[in-house]
Amino acid sequence: MQAPPPYVAPAKKSNSKLIIGLVIGLICVCCILPLVGGGFFFNWILKKGGNLITCVMAYQMVPAAIDEYAKEHDGKLPAADKWNDVIRPYYAKVTKNRTQVGPMKLMEPNSEWGCQETTGKTGMVYNLEVAGKKLSDIADKSTVLLFESTKTGKNLAEKYKPLPFEKSPMALETQEHRGWIVVTVDKKMYFIDKDGNRTASSGTTFSSN
Repeated sequence: MQAPPPYVAPAKKSNSKLIIGLVIGLICVCCILPLVGGGFFFNWILKKGGNLITCVMAYQMVPAAIDEYAKEHDGKLPAADKWNDVIRPYYAKVTKNRTQVGPMKLMEPNSEWGCQETTGKTGMVYNLEVAGKKLSDIADKSTVLLFESTKTGKNLAEKYKPLPFEKSPMALETQEHRGWIVVTVDKKMYFIDKDGNRTASSGTTFSSN
């Protein structure tokens, strides 16, 4: 009689899709609960995902501000030099000069733009390959406009280069990396998964309206 085949433990599944789903759910819940009262549950959500929500909001509003800038500059994106500085008035317009949306604190116009997660701070970087170009001249709208980086500071700008997944921040106490954030020219936001693929965070296009 042949011996049974050795037991092979199933491969551990990545929680990346779970994290993306939680991002979407957290944003939706945070838009609703302040209106109806959230109590303990709302406080728990803020504790678990507040940093990530704030981060996603930042990567929504800055592209919208860039869009507002382009509308007033013949469809042209800002130059790389001091891009934070020239966008700040448009960011203030998009956020209606507020520092909060409900209980969530927005990224401050004069701060170093980026994300603050439990694993550390990241920076928001402008892609040099699109800086100063007219939107109509960029044929591939899936080209990266903004991306997350380990570098921090103001007016960060360099050519986009994918970063190692294993160095990306961890979120929501999952003990797994969430992937780096990128935003494309058409203002769609993605997380880059461990295989280098773009995972859409809801697949929606961010608007300045």
